[in-house]
Amino acid sequence: MDTTDTNIPQTSAETSDSEVFIEVKSLEPGTFIAQRYRLVRQMGEDASGVSLLVEDVMWGEEIILKFLLPVASSQSIIRGLIHELRDARLIAHPNILHMHDLLLFGSAYALSLEYFAGRSLAEDLKQGPLTIRRGMRIIRDICRGLHHAHQLGMVHRELTPAHILVNYAGGAKVVRNFMATEQVSGRPRDADILLRAPMYLAPEYMDQGILETRANIYTLGIIMYEMFTGTPPYTHAEPVGLLLQHREGAPTPPRAHRPELPADLEALILRAMTVDPSKRFQNMDHLRRHLVALFPQVPASGTFAPA
Repeated sequence: MDTTDTNIPQTSAETSDSEVFIEVKSLEPGTFIAQRYRLVRQMGEDASGVSLLVEDVMWGEEIILKFLLPVASSQSIIRGLIHELRDARLIAHPNILHMHDLLLFGSAYALSLEYFAGRSLAEDLKQGPLTIRRGMRIIRDICRGLHHAHQLGMVHRELTPAHILVNYAGGAKVVRNFMATEQVSGRPRDADILLRAPMYLAPEYMDQGILETRANIYTLGIIMYEMFTGTPPYTHAEPVGLLLQHREGAPTPPRAHRPELPADLEALILRAMTVDPSKRFQNMDHLRRHLVALFPQVPASGTFAPA
């Protein structure tokens, strides 16, 4: 590849989308993309795209460029991403990962994102349940970020461990997929989200498409359960079975999995994931303040520098 000029092929009859991604994944560190982004290293690939850590030489900062795979680049998906970016730009908080822009390199779309030196909570949980100290710091950061978004009228559409980034110093950031509450609730349920994340969805969303701030509190309760026990509360193999489990709201008590958990922490988790929204914590700051009162000795995460 020519590393002195644009390194992403322009749209042409000779260049297919699949060839674009062969080019992206073969780029070597030091290569310049569009004469502005210097590749630091490849960050990996998931179902929606290929992520690169690059230095934006115009601003002298490292960011992530996520090149979207063709399956994630349909016009309807791109329109949705543009809408999401407009909403996300309203949110500026240290516990929410910043989305910069949607860029076009020849025939390839790429999201530019803030770089946070860490890994997803989903990766962290593969190592087993977290300590109370580490878990508390992460949850309190999540509460801060989500409370800020909620105050702006924004709700997270797909809160899962994969959409939470953590570092070894205990800092956490929530990743993308925010939308204005009035634009979500009452609309048809997103079939893709129902298939991707049935383990973490509030029953009122799965049943009626209602997604508001207390649905995020429910989901955080599910995530807390998994963080401290090492297993999700509901594990049916089929989405319909998971929906029934969420509706029934009868999880195995967390201390049955991990007896050393404090009873007050178990009660807090179960309250957050109550089926009836009116019986949950009513906002994220309410939940955070209960966590602080329960574990006042756990310090805040502080800076987000990699440990």
